[in-house]
Amino acid sequence: FVSKQNIYDSLKKGGLFIFDFWHTPGILTDLPEKRTRIFEENDVQLERHSEPEISLRSRLVKIKFSIKIKDIRNETFYLSHETHMVRYFTIDELAEKLKVSGFEILSHGNDYELNPLNQKDRYATIVAKK
Repeated sequence: FVSKQNIYDSLKKGGLFIFDFWHTPGILTDLPEKRTRIFEENDVQLERHSEPEISLRSRLVKIKFSIKIKDIRNETFYLSHETHMVRYFTIDELAEKLKVSGFEILSHGNDYELNPLNQKDRYATIVAKK
């Protein structure tokens, strides 16, 4: 997880490690599902299809993305496919891993403004200090 050779050692004493993650209670309350999103700006349209596969045993979500970028003016497009593996965590799990690595958690919340985290929040942010 957090390797002393990587993040911890790259920070000065008192340096902050700020990151977001998938929050276990929120993921289990509202399981990821297949969806399509379409974004359009100027003459470009982006269509993104996501197809998640969740493994409750390993606490991983494998998400297959198909992305189509279309130039609306001349009807040309670019297709891309990629797969993301996302592990979800509880605050307690991450607190323990950070502590073992030498970090102190200063704060956490459901967004970058660190609003209070609840059981339905799928995403969370942690601020830790070296």
